[in-house]
Amino acid sequence: MNNKKPQLIMLMGFITSGKDTQAKILNERKGFSRIRTSKIIRNKFMTYPDNPDVILAKKQYYKGDLIEPKIVAEWVLDATNEKYKSGNSIVFSGSPRTLYEAKNELPEFIKLYGKENIKLFFIDITEEEARKRTNERLVCDKCMEVIRPDKYPDAKIEDECPTNGCKGKIIKRTLDDSEIFEVRLKEYYNRTYPVIEYLKNKVKFYKVNGMNDIESIHKEISKNL
Repeated sequence: MNNKKPQLIMLMGFITSGKDTQAKILNERKGFSRIRTSKIIRNKFMTYPDNPDVILAKKQYYKGDLIEPKIVAEWVLDATNEKYKSGNSIVFSGSPRTLYEAKNELPEFIKLYGKENIKLFFIDITEEEARKRTNERLVCDKCMEVIRPDKYPDAKIEDECPTNGCKGKIIKRTLDDSEIFEVRLKEYYNRTYPVIEYLKNKVKFYKVNGMNDIESIHKEISKNL
């Protein structure tokens, strides 16, 4: 990758399709900088709790609704411009989430990276599998990394996070409760899937079988970088 121009990669798919996991692997093995919309959002919540945009965003986020697109697009573009300065390729996991974000972010992405260096990977899993994974999913309450069962099969709630020494605790998120999952699933079909349909005709598009094991998915993505 050192001999190539920096790339902008978008990983999209159902809830629990493995977007964050694959983004983390690209970061660790290929030096991609990660842009995690969920992390940007949580950082805004902690840093600017009295900001009107943040107050509105928090209400939407904890109900399982997607946050006001205009707010998210502004935050994401700020983060993208900062990461671009490093000269590294970047990877998004699950972003953009709405057509508004896609239509407003893509022109800026093209200005920075060039259309030929922007790729979308759709990690495809079934709705049944998404429900199963959501029911089983554990995360760290500090770094918010997913606790991968293939790497940490004995991990359980309240254990110390084993992923990166952050000393957080393993939790099951409220966002992964079954009722909120159904809200998020509806949001995905109504607002996020149309983004994939829009972007697949604008940038290089690859469909990846997310039912495969993690390493196979990584290899499939890597061969198209």
